Amino acid sequence: MTPVDRVQELEEVVRLLQLENDRLSEQAEDNLLLGQIGERLATAGDRAELLAAMLEQISLLKDIPFCACCSATATGAPAAAGARIEAVYASFSHDPVGLGTVLAVSPALYARAASGAVFLEAGHCAPIGLDAALEGSSFEARSILLASAKTTYATTPLFLFASNRPAEALRDSSRILVRAVEMAAARLDTLFLVESLAHLNRALDEKVEERTAALAASEKRFRNLFASMQEGFALHELLLDEEGNPADYRFLEINPAFEALTSLSSESVLGRTASEVLGSVDPLLLSHAAEVVRSGQPSMIPDYPVSEGRIAEVRLYHPQGLQFALLLLEVTQRRRAEKERARLEGQYRHSQKMEAVGRLAGGVAHDFNNILTAVFGYCELLSLKISPSSAAARDVSELRASAERAASLTQQLLAFSRKQVLQPRPVELAEIVRGIRPMLGRLIGEDVSIEFEFSPETGLINADPGQIQQVILNLAVNARDAMPDGGVLTISTKNLDCGEDYVLEHHVLTPGPYVVLTVSDTGCGMDARTRSHLFEPFFTTKEAGKGTGLGLATVHGIVNQSGGHIWVYSEPGQGTAFRIYFPRLPHPGEEIPRQEESEEASGGSETILVVEDSREVRQLVCRVLSEKGYRILEAATGEEALDLAQAETGRIDLLLTDVVIPGMNGRRLSERLATSRPAIKVLFMSGYTANLIVHHGVLDKGLNFLPKPFGPATLARKVREVLDKS
Repeated sequence: MTPVDRVQELEEVVRLLQLENDRLSEQAEDNLLLGQIGERLATAGDRAELLAAMLEQISLLKDIPFCACCSATATGAPAAAGARIEAVYASFSHDPVGLGTVLAVSPALYARAASGAVFLEAGHCAPIGLDAALEGSSFEARSILLASAKTTYATTPLFLFASNRPAEALRDSSRILVRAVEMAAARLDTLFLVESLAHLNRALDEKVEERTAALAASEKRFRNLFASMQEGFALHELLLDEEGNPADYRFLEINPAFEALTSLSSESVLGRTASEVLGSVDPLLLSHAAEVVRSGQPSMIPDYPVSEGRIAEVRLYHPQGLQFALLLLEVTQRRRAEKERARLEGQYRHSQKMEAVGRLAGGVAHDFNNILTAVFGYCELLSLKISPSSAAARDVSELRASAERAASLTQQLLAFSRKQVLQPRPVELAEIVRGIRPMLGRLIGEDVSIEFEFSPETGLINADPGQIQQVILNLAVNARDAMPDGGVLTISTKNLDCGEDYVLEHHVLTPGPYVVLTVSDTGCGMDARTRSHLFEPFFTTKEAGKGTGLGLATVHGIVNQSGGHIWVYSEPGQGTAFRIYFPRLPHPGEEIPRQEESEEASGGSETILVVEDSREVRQLVCRVLSEKGYRILEAATGEEALDLAQAETGRIDLLLTDVVIPGMNGRRLSERLATSRPAIKVLFMSGYTANLIVHHGVLDKGLNFLPKPFGPATLARKVREVLDKS
């Protein structure tokens, strides 16, 4: 190799080294610029700041005096597209274009730029509208570089770099420009992701705030409902023993209604177990709670005592885990009302039964009294015809005694059925008791001590003294029989003003003033079953042959017929107390004078119309009165009596009629006769009377009445008495 060749070779090496050095220098400068761009982009907080920083850094390149960033936009027609300038930077003196300017970048050109850089010569600037945008400026674009990089989250931007040098110059700078574009796109993705996350966080925060507010409102509504609901509510946790069996439960939450029902406060029970709070665990409630937790199905305990005097319907539910909830519905008043309704229904059924039995007893007594009237009458007539010392006289006497016992039994039936005729008058209850003290002593015997308690100034009652005596005697005999080994019988009287509270306790009373008769003993007492049948006729606890079962039935009938009420308290082994309430008269009344009866009654010659449907009684009455000298007209029905009265031309002085006769009652007959014979006098007779001449068993004032059974002498005296009245 010649020296010349060697020199040329060395010069080529030097040139190549120089070129490599220049390339490395340019690469270092590019890397420095890219580093600066990266640092500047990293500080950008949003898209606009990032685009402005990108263009500012690119403008530092000497060959790029104008650069802009655009975003795709539709211009109207589907095939047409454009690029709206979002950011622009120019190194010359004034802003050649405004933000928002739209360049005519076609969709195809936009797509090419997205897949790689596109270089345009000066003659190609007009089609995209850059020449028009720069019109009037000193800058002349000779070449343009369009570059883009796809982003994942943000809108893909189009960067436009314009130079007043040929396209070759831009081509030399394209590497750094494309790299800068890629860096901007990556930073845009990051910013978009950050913005998206921030937006998502803001949305989540708003949602959390919204849900928190809704939860707070819901909790407030729940708390208000929880606090104001009338039903008691409690949340418990079931506690198990080591073997997994239910052993106890813990209070987790209770509402005010639960506190009011159970008298337990939340401060004293929450967090504590039932055994700590109550001393023990109710096995019934624990078993229901365990079953609810095990099965998840609701359960109910119908009547559960939650505090003294208060009961509730308990419903159990399973919220979750070992928890169970209680809902307490108080049923205290409902159960009381149901019990009271059952009591009233029973009382009504009992009264209906007693009324039916009473009607039967009254009907039997009425018919029986007709028979006894004939027996008494013919016994008396027979006794007048035989020697008092004869055996027949003794037989008649026994027959009369048996009839009297039958009459006494009949009177008890009438008293029970409340169809006997009372002769009430204002009397003092204590005086009646004092009047029968000697009789009580003989009746009760020496092994029973009798104590009397009389309150001073006891008020008057309107009653038949004889019937009240019968009430006292019947109660005293029952008390004696209840004390076979002796004891104490106490009889007391007092005034009592019954208020609403007292009435509620004793049920049958109405508020007002009363005089109370109490007959109590220290005997064997009665159980509830015996008390429930106490006043039923023919019910007795005595041995066969030692009681008729009519004593207390008679007492009940007399008391009710006298307008009073009777109340009984008795327990086995604790004795018995009968308390009878008679309405107290507001003012002292006048006693009805009682007429003394003479032994014999004179006869007369007056005309008497006898009306009686019982043949035996009618024949007896007519015979007795005929033998006394009276003229008799005899009829079996009301219609017959009216026909006889119409056919009779003479005077009829007295109508003697049964109350209940076929066709019409005796009172109606007397009223019809009075229209044609106003001077006729009337005497009613009956084995019982309903509301025909008697109102509630009390004889109307001014009416004459002869109760059956009666004897000939009683009949004659009563007839003479009525005829002699003025």
